[in-house]
Amino acid sequence: MRRGPPPAHLRGTNAATVCGRRYFAPLCGALAEAGDFAAVIPPHFPSIPMMRSPLLALSSLLLAATTLAQAPFGNGNLVVVRVGTGAAALSGSTQAVFLDEYTTTGTFVQAVPMPIAASGPNAALTLGGTASSEGSINLSGNGQWLTLAGYNLAPGIATPASTASAVTSRVIARVDMNANRDTTTQITNSFSTGTMRSAVTEDGADFWASGSNSGVQYVTYGSTTSTAASTGAPTNLRMVHIWNRQLHCSSASGTAFGVLTVGVGLPTSPSPITQLPGMPPSGISTYDCFFADENTLYLSDDGALSGGIRKYTRISGVWTFAYTLVPSGTLVRYLTGSVDVLTGQVTLYGTTTQTSANTIVTVVDTGPSSLLTPIATTPVNTVMRGIRLLRQRGSVLFGGAGSPTTLPATPTIDAVGTPVLGNAGFAIAGTNFLPFGPGGVLIKVGNLFPIGFPLPGAQPGCDLYVGLPEDIFGITFADAGGNASYGLPLPLDPFFLGLPVAAQWLVLDPALPFSLQLASSRGMQLTLGK
Repeated sequence: MRRGPPPAHLRGTNAATVCGRRYFAPLCGALAEAGDFAAVIPPHFPSIPMMRSPLLALSSLLLAATTLAQAPFGNGNLVVVRVGTGAAALSGSTQAVFLDEYTTTGTFVQAVPMPIAASGPNAALTLGGTASSEGSINLSGNGQWLTLAGYNLAPGIATPASTASAVTSRVIARVDMNANRDTTTQITNSFSTGTMRSAVTEDGADFWASGSNSGVQYVTYGSTTSTAASTGAPTNLRMVHIWNRQLHCSSASGTAFGVLTVGVGLPTSPSPITQLPGMPPSGISTYDCFFADENTLYLSDDGALSGGIRKYTRISGVWTFAYTLVPSGTLVRYLTGSVDVLTGQVTLYGTTTQTSANTIVTVVDTGPSSLLTPIATTPVNTVMRGIRLLRQRGSVLFGGAGSPTTLPATPTIDAVGTPVLGNAGFAIAGTNFLPFGPGGVLIKVGNLFPIGFPLPGAQPGCDLYVGLPEDIFGITFADAGGNASYGLPLPLDPFFLGLPVAAQWLVLDPALPFSLQLASSRGMQLTLGK
């Protein structure tokens, strides 16, 4: 393992950052003392990924014991929401729902049924057979969960969107990569006499939902009551989507069209909805979107005149229309994609707009003349809606607790951007440092310790969650507000895909009445994705 300055391709670029022990003797000396303590840490301590709550792990185990066994989903495959069994023509009444898995060449793998009746805390989940705006699906930011929204109704119930949510709850399904289905999260106070169209999560614990009449709603796992995460117009929304740890939504109503942001980051209280700069004020019918990177965005548009897969590039902060990929004969409503790590080539997958026996299509974007190719068709009297590619995504989780400085405030740790390969702007941020004060970030390939180890001589609660010796030790100084950042450009190299990285801040505070004058943040667990 490497000690001292990081290799050039991982070195921070901010002027306040200095790497290597020799540049800051007091803090380095403290770490040297801690280094002696490292001998008591078991060299092969169990690598247990940190979860936001032990209840998440427990719930997954309980659900696995009470649901029918399914084969795990395959990484790199497609998962599509299918509505209907094929036994009868689709109608506006509720229909059984399945998650159909396909390879990216169109080979069918398996069908995972959603529950059609309530069982204990788990609700049913059905969708309207002809409601084209229902049935989106999302993959969580950490790549561990699929989410979709529906009604707590049995199949065959007419006009489900007209029901009151206090009587017919709107359901958020959370499905893990072993195909275990959890429908315990329900909303009974929003989307009444309307439809809840979409749900998304970053970590399986917090959810955001959108629909026809309640804007964006926030709800925690297992709850039945939501709170508003958006304020103002529009309240009639289609998709919610998280990219780069920012909540987005899509709309085709009022004066808000295309893709919009909701607040800053992942808001849990009423926040404004803002159209992305450059999105048109009218004239497009956007459902789904795919961010290829921070400067490339694709929209699925099912409008008769504007329709197709619309490509936008961000130029000087403004999303500028580039061209449309137009399928021959049909349009695409739901959309997903992938980016080749080495070449940057974008491959898109979508579901077409026919109301029955529709098709999965794919296209490699080589320009506006790129051709869409059908790869799979669902049977008559069924329809495919939302689609997602299961790929190893960059994730950010947290574990443990920190200890305060004399401000008094506990240093925080967070990620700036998503930990995906090739993200040159990725950084590790911290707050609650002393103004202009120093801190050191410990970075190690591997997982956080599931419990912290007290640093000898430091204040109670100053626990180490990152193994020693560390691979990178970076020194940085805070600004006047006590905010710090350590740049960690991520290499564009598939060798690092899926690599776990643990990080933690240690902050020097000379006023602390302990021989080791350190405050600490909690630990942060990264998984490098694409």
